[in-house]
Amino acid sequence: MKNISRLVLTSFLFTSLVVASRASDVDMTVVAEQSTPGAKLAHPSPTQPATYVAYDGGYIEAGDPVAGEKPPTPSAVRHALAAALASAGYQPVNAPAAPSLLLIYHWGAIRHDSYRPRIPFRIDTNLRARIALVATPRVVRKAEDFFRGPKPAYTEPDLRDAFDLAKDPRYFVIVSAYDYSELDHQQATLLWRARFSAQENSGAMDEVLISLIDASPSYLGRQLSRPEHPAIPRANAAEVSSTANSPLPPEFANAAIAEFVHTLALNEHDEFAGLRDPEFDHGASPGKK
Repeated sequence: MKNISRLVLTSFLFTSLVVASRASDVDMTVVAEQSTPGAKLAHPSPTQPATYVAYDGGYIEAGDPVAGEKPPTPSAVRHALAAALASAGYQPVNAPAAPSLLLIYHWGAIRHDSYRPRIPFRIDTNLRARIALVATPRVVRKAEDFFRGPKPAYTEPDLRDAFDLAKDPRYFVIVSAYDYSELDHQQATLLWRARFSAQENSGAMDEVLISLIDASPSYLGRQLSRPEHPAIPRANAAEVSSTANSPLPPEFANAAIAEFVHTLALNEHDEFAGLRDPEFDHGASPGKK
């Protein structure tokens, strides 16, 4: 009888530990894409790194506002991203050295926008931004077609999944890589982009955003045929505010490049915040200048 009781107690404790471990994880959604030029790049490693400068596109709070959010500091985000990039084989440089990549990153939260006016027969830009966080570009195009005309009787599973995931408010981090050598000519070709997100109810914003960055290295510069949904460890709240060894903000070769990068980052910011539709402007997109 004692052995049975011990077995039951052991099983209970093991189950409790598993449940507690799962509760401490964050359910991340990853969408990673490469352009045609980006797919030709050799993937970096710590022994053969790719060089970059990283530009903070800024914090985004899109859609309906929520009071009491606690985002991480820009320094904490920069520090976490630098560590993730280093482990993936990306090495920061600054002027006068010429890196191979310009990385622009954005971070924040997006929710349904109750006040933005809707345009008939067009996908709402806020909804488009939310779907783009959780679906591949191919499925985003399906969503755009879905709203252009009469609604079909059947919704394809990947589109239905994207609509379901996009319903919930999400925290996110987006990293975009451009060919640095083109900046002198006021051109930008997007080489790759990785989007990391989690539901807003996953925990405190500062912990969740740093958790997403910490789990990003294996997806940076990659191509995924469909979104992935790994459970990732939660960042330690006590370490989120760390700024040790943070790289300095980037320096650019001249004022014209700096202004071009600033404009590029603003365009991305508005797209990711659901304030503009890239289909109807001439911003940079994968494989385009």
